[in-house]
Amino acid sequence: MLRFGYFEDFKGGPKFLFWGDGSAVCQLGDLLRSGSVGNGPLGLDPFSKAVDGKTVMIRSVSRSTGLRPAGSYFEWSLSKEDMVEFAELVDVLADRKGSGHQYLTCGTADEITVMVSKDEYPAELGPQLA
Repeated sequence: MLRFGYFEDFKGGPKFLFWGDGSAVCQLGDLLRSGSVGNGPLGLDPFSKAVDGKTVMIRSVSRSTGLRPAGSYFEWSLSKEDMVEFAELVDVLADRKGSGHQYLTCGTADEITVMVSKDEYPAELGPQLA
């Protein structure tokens, strides 16, 4: 299962972390790839779990603005091109032997850095433990 959550101070600053084993990370790549050909918003159910109770909505937009808080959830606004690029980066991570992580950013002001981690953190990692 892919887990995710927002951490105010993780590895030197605010991060939105997705973590799990190779197959869980691969599902995130597949979801991003499917978003690059669709038009509707994407949710992470049923293959994921929010450790902080806040969901993520991935939206296809013409120009990426990255991940930002949107009230009781987070919105990750990505262009179709960025979805494909991020899916490819996540695929490389999922296929890699051993553990590792990949940062996904759009380069816009005030976006929250997204970090995808494979086999680096325990399932019970929560915002209070980071």
